[in-house]
Amino acid sequence: MNAFSWTAVLILLVIWTISRYRNLCRSMLLALRLPGPPAWPIIGNILHVTDTKAQFELANNVSQFAPVVRVWIFLLPTILVYQPDHLKLILSSTKVAEKNYFYQLLQTFIGNGIIMSTGDKWKKNRKLIQPMFQLGQVERYFEDFARTAETVFRSLHTQKHWQITRIVNNCVVNILHKTILGVDLGPEDETPFRKGELLIIKRILKPWLLLDSIFKLSDMSRTESRHKHDLHFYVKKVLAERKEKLLNKNGKKCFLDNLIELQASGDLPEEDVVNEAVTFMLAGQDSVATGVATCLFYLAKHQDVQKKVHEEILEILQGSKDQTLKLQDVNEMRYLEQCVKETLRLAPSVPLIARVLTKDVALDSLTIPTGTNIFVSPYATHHLPEIYPEPSKFNPDRFSSENIKKIHPFGYLPFSIGPRNCIGYKFAYLEMKTIVATVIRNYHLTLRHEEDELKLSYRISLRAKGGIWLNVQSRNLLQED
Repeated sequence: MNAFSWTAVLILLVIWTISRYRNLCRSMLLALRLPGPPAWPIIGNILHVTDTKAQFELANNVSQFAPVVRVWIFLLPTILVYQPDHLKLILSSTKVAEKNYFYQLLQTFIGNGIIMSTGDKWKKNRKLIQPMFQLGQVERYFEDFARTAETVFRSLHTQKHWQITRIVNNCVVNILHKTILGVDLGPEDETPFRKGELLIIKRILKPWLLLDSIFKLSDMSRTESRHKHDLHFYVKKVLAERKEKLLNKNGKKCFLDNLIELQASGDLPEEDVVNEAVTFMLAGQDSVATGVATCLFYLAKHQDVQKKVHEEILEILQGSKDQTLKLQDVNEMRYLEQCVKETLRLAPSVPLIARVLTKDVALDSLTIPTGTNIFVSPYATHHLPEIYPEPSKFNPDRFSSENIKKIHPFGYLPFSIGPRNCIGYKFAYLEMKTIVATVIRNYHLTLRHEEDELKLSYRISLRAKGGIWLNVQSRNLLQED
C-alpha cells in the first residue's frame, strides 16, 4: 500500500473510532465539568456503590452537588440523578432509558426474567404477567398472608426477645412459597430460597471479574452456579408437581399456575416460566422482609406511634377475638399504611436504580448524552429536606391524606416508578401491612436498649446490619387454648 492508501485507512479508522465512541466521549467530557465527590485513581467512586457508609454519606449530601452528581465507576462516567423533575424525564418512558450493565451481572444468576430482560421480550412478558399483580388478583392471596403470619407468630408467644429479622424473613419465605409456587413449607422443610447470597458486590470490587470469560474461571462463579442450579432445579421440580395438580384441577391457583397456563397456550416457553418464578421468589424476599423488620423497629422505638397503630387495629376489629385478620380490616388500616410508607421512605429496599440513556436528555441547562449511565438513588430523593422536612425523622403523618398531596409524584419511589417499576409492589404493600398488623395486634414491642439505632447495610437490597433484636410482650391474643 502506498502512503495515500495508508493515510486513507488511518482516517477511516479514526472516523470509525470517533463514531463508535462518540457518546462515551461526550459523557466523559460532561462528567469532567460536573460536581461530584472526590474520586480515587482508577477505581473512581466505586466505594460509593459498594460501601454502605460512603453511599449514605453521598446520598445525604447530594444537594451540594446540584443539579446532578458525577460519579466515576472505575473510568466509566455515571450521573447520579435525584431531583423529582429530573427523575420524571428519565423514568417515565422506556424510550428514554433502559437497564444498564449492572443488571447483566445479575442475569447470569437469576436468569432472563422480567427484572433482567429488555426490549421486545420485556414488553411481551410484562404484558402477560401484569394482570396477575392487579389489586384484585393480589387480594386473592390475602388469606395466605394472614394465615402464614398468624402461624409463624403464634409459635413465638412465650418468647420475650426476638431476632425479628430472622423471624420475619422466615415468614416471608413461607408466604412466597405458598403464593408464588403453591408449596406449603413446614419449619423443617428444606428450600434453596432460605440460603445463599448474590455475589454481585464482591464481583464489582474485583473489576477483572466483570469480564464473563474471567469470572467463569473463578471460585465465585462456581459458587454462584451451584446456587443457581439449586434454585432452578427446585422450581422445575415444583413446576412438574403443579402441572399434575392443574390436570386434576385440584386446589387454589398460585402464581406459578398462571405461568403454566401461559405455557400451555404457547405464550411463554418453559424456560421463561422457570426464570419468572425464580425472579419473583428472589425479588419478593429480602425487600419485604427487611421492610417489615425495619417498620417494627421504628414502632418499637416510637411508642406513641405504636400505640396509635394498636388503637387503630382495635377500633377496626371492634373487639373481635377472631385470630385471623380479614382483608377488609387491613384495607381500613390507614395509619398503619402511613407507617409502612414512612419506613420505606427512610429505608428504601433498593439502594440504586441503574439505567443507560437511549437518547439525549435535557436536565435544566444540561444535556446528558445518549449512552450515559445513570444512577437513581431513592434514598437520596427520600431525604431531600425541600420535600420531606426533617428528613431523618420517622413521621408517618407525612403520608396522611392531606400531606401526601404535597409530595411530588416522582419524590417517592421505594419500588421505582414509571413503566419499569416493581410489578409486584401492590403484593408487597399488602403483605407488609398484614404481617405488621398481625404482630402489633398481638404483641407490644420495645427496644432492647433505648439508645439502639438501626444499622443499615446495602448490598443488592437493604439489610439490617447484625439483625434487629426486640423485646416482646404478648397481648394475650395468641395464647394456646
